[in-house]
Amino acid sequence: MRWDMPFVATAWNSALACIAVSGPGCSKKPSPGEAGQAPARPGAVCDETLRRADEALRVVEPPERMVLASEAVAQSCPGLPESARSAFHLVASVMDEERPLVIARMVADHPGVWEKACTGGAGAFAALAAAAPAEKAAILVDRCGLASGNELGTEAELRAADGMSLALALLLHRFLIDGGVEPALARALGRAAVGL
Repeated sequence: MRWDMPFVATAWNSALACIAVSGPGCSKKPSPGEAGQAPARPGAVCDETLRRADEALRVVEPPERMVLASEAVAQSCPGLPESARSAFHLVASVMDEERPLVIARMVADHPGVWEKACTGGAGAFAALAAAAPAEKAAILVDRCGLASGNELGTEAELRAADGMSLALALLLHRFLIDGGVEPALARALGRAAVGL
């Protein structure tokens, strides 16, 4: 069943409106009975908004998912490093041909996150950046230890993806996992970032 664009716009606006009403991360103010409860785990503040964004992403065409997933993370997760949030916002804002530069800067600014996301580290990204577009995803699959697939998809899905989108998806997923976001939700947004 194909969803119409007014539904997509309504669902997406609903997810982003949560931010405007409740502040970053849609963390609700505690009611009198909740005031003494322990603080939520670090990622919990963005889980609600990201869950709504994930619902909206399910009805968006794959090429648009990377932009929307990036913007959802940028706006919804105040616990992420500001430089990462800014980079995710830039990914959503810049022209397609400028995205590789933003992704490369994100890898350079957060080498520890990239090394967790890709076992091949900086060398794998350097090879990706130098490769022809048709070879980029295969380089990441081979050099990042994704040959048997990972949380973001099967080996075949990952090899068929756009290489830079896959690099972004690996980073986005790792940032969310490290930030305490529910693993299933981090996986869904990571898959959306790669267009799956």
